[in-house]
Amino acid sequence: MNKVEKQYYLIGQSLDQSSLIELSKSKINSGSVDNWEKEIFKFILEWFDENDFIKVNTSGSTGKPKAISLKKKHMAESAHATLNFLGIKEEDKALLCLPANYIAGKMMIVRVLIGGLDLNYVQPSLNPEFSQNEQFKLLAVVPSMLADIIKSGKIKDLEHFENILIGGSEISPKDEKELSALNNKIWHTYGMTETITHIALRKVNGADRSDWFTPMKGVKISISKDDALVIDYNNIGVLNLTTNDLAEINKNGDFKILGRKDNVIISGSLKLYPEELEKKIADIIESDFFIYGISDEKLGQKVVLFIEDRDVKTEKVIITGLSQKLSKIELPKEIFWIKQFDRTPNGKILRRNYLQDK
Repeated sequence: MNKVEKQYYLIGQSLDQSSLIELSKSKINSGSVDNWEKEIFKFILEWFDENDFIKVNTSGSTGKPKAISLKKKHMAESAHATLNFLGIKEEDKALLCLPANYIAGKMMIVRVLIGGLDLNYVQPSLNPEFSQNEQFKLLAVVPSMLADIIKSGKIKDLEHFENILIGGSEISPKDEKELSALNNKIWHTYGMTETITHIALRKVNGADRSDWFTPMKGVKISISKDDALVIDYNNIGVLNLTTNDLAEINKNGDFKILGRKDNVIISGSLKLYPEELEKKIADIIESDFFIYGISDEKLGQKVVLFIEDRDVKTEKVIITGLSQKLSKIELPKEIFWIKQFDRTPNGKILRRNYLQDK
């Protein structure tokens, strides 16, 4: 009996591997195809080449981006794990709206190729153009995209997607509250480039929503001596990876991120977690913002607040609101207004760009 050749799907069209490769080459060489679209087909060709690895760059959110090599077999394993977790099957439709030259976009394409999904795509942007007449099984976005979609009044468009993966950074409490009313499955993911995107997920909406991340099958987590999350995921070659994230693990083996080690503020001998403080005041400040600690002769470090300069409230109103939410030691001692935050390509605020003593 002849072996049936694996089929791939592109916008409803069925293709074998050689046909997909030829189509990819023609797209790349076409003068009428935009660069963002060519990146999709460049990666498809890279996936099918003779190398057993893919080179990618880390996000650069806590330092200079660096190039690392990920084995294709590990990327395939990660893709299988996600598809199995979500129950997504061959020919189910997935939409790519992330740039294909970054790990999150690459892994969406890997999930499509490994799972035999039907790949659809739109131009990457903060507010992608979603079809009003199509339903999809899978979408992946970053929090900054969600924020823009919500602000534009298009949040109900997200219900065209049965499963939405949100990764790259934290979801603001305001946006998470908005998402909680949707009637699909929205997942906040935890991971990094080194773990080939996510190794754990938590449900953002529905009766089973949670503040705790559940590790995927095969993932083992622990806490280091200095309270950082440690990841072992042998299936993708990750062994004893100590992260920069402070975490706690509950009795069910789920975990919660408290903040990053390098963000912790020691003020008046007390340890403060900026990310926890940010959650407390999320309903006070309408713009994007973050809290950090800078040197102070009396306290060691003092709490300061950086706000992106789009908030309609006056500083006086914000200070009044802060005093109702935070204790005296938690209160920001200064507020800095930044016209527009510097961000990584996946939307993370580059906090380090603003942390020189003011």
